[in-house]
Amino acid sequence: MQSYNVFPALVIITTLVVPFMAAAALLFIIERDPS
Repeated sequence: MQSYNVFPALVIITTLVVPFMAAAALLFIIERDPS
């Protein structure tokens, strides 16, 4: 039953990381914009 705790942890990590990566990509694109 220990391995069952891995899935919720992955869901939480994904939920936290995905918006951060999206924001970082947005900032990177905005910074690269010559305008």
